[in-house]
Amino acid sequence: MTVSPFFNFYKSKPEQSLVEDLVNESLNIFGFNGYYIPRNGDIDLIYGEDVLKTFPVAYICAMRLENQVDPGMNQDFFSKFGLEIRNSIKMQISRREFMKQVSQTDTNYDRPKEGDLIFVPHLSINGELYEIKYVNDSVDFFTLGRKYPYYWELDLELFKYSNEEINTGIPDIDSVNGLDAYTIVYTMGTGSGDYIISETAYQGASANTATAYGTVQNWDESTLELTLSNIVGEFSNTGTIVGEISNTTYSLVVYDPLNYPAYENAWDNKEIETESEQVIDTSESNPFGLL
Repeated sequence: MTVSPFFNFYKSKPEQSLVEDLVNESLNIFGFNGYYIPRNGDIDLIYGEDVLKTFPVAYICAMRLENQVDPGMNQDFFSKFGLEIRNSIKMQISRREFMKQVSQTDTNYDRPKEGDLIFVPHLSINGELYEIKYVNDSVDFFTLGRKYPYYWELDLELFKYSNEEINTGIPDIDSVNGLDAYTIVYTMGTGSGDYIISETAYQGASANTATAYGTVQNWDESTLELTLSNIVGEFSNTGTIVGEISNTTYSLVVYDPLNYPAYENAWDNKEIETESEQVIDTSESNPFGLL
């Protein structure tokens, strides 16, 4: 016996549109406004990694937490590297919402991609960043014979920051650069102007021919301390540091990279060097040490 031709809606476009409308309505009722942050960078085709991951833009999208009760934080275990804490969640985002908010602006995106970031503003105090580990495009099992999914289910894991460049223009997202990035504090001398947060500060004849440059994370005019991250090259005490956007110019006095770590991570580099020099010669002229 075959299916009845009077009740077979398996390929009915109106029925498919009805299901899609219901999916989007449920996301608007039970969801929240999150941010989809695509990854940008040059892919190393041998190792499959980015030379430097950058996240220059964020798109606001309606999303829904799937595991509202179990946040997926029961995956803590001891490995050979010590205790690993893998906070993970599942998220839903509709295809219509993604195509409207992301694909219309960036034609290279017809689906969420692994390695991109999701910012959830209501988690923690200032929100949390999660990395997409897996995109399930068949969770709805092609309901009513539809070729494309009605929504995607994203497996997310708490983002482990590793000096990527995040500059979306949204302070709550970009603040991870100042909190977790490795930074160096430079004490400035004479000059004028005010550096702008997230602008590039360089040393050289121009930004294109700079001998050293970095991203401004903080500028304290009262103490003349300039904090830079993502530093390329080595700044010289005989030159000036120029802000690419603000055109601010100050002469560099002195800095000690071991004495000025990142804000949140209390590294003990300077203390270790000070204590060890009482026993071992750790100067650059003696790299292997001498008791």
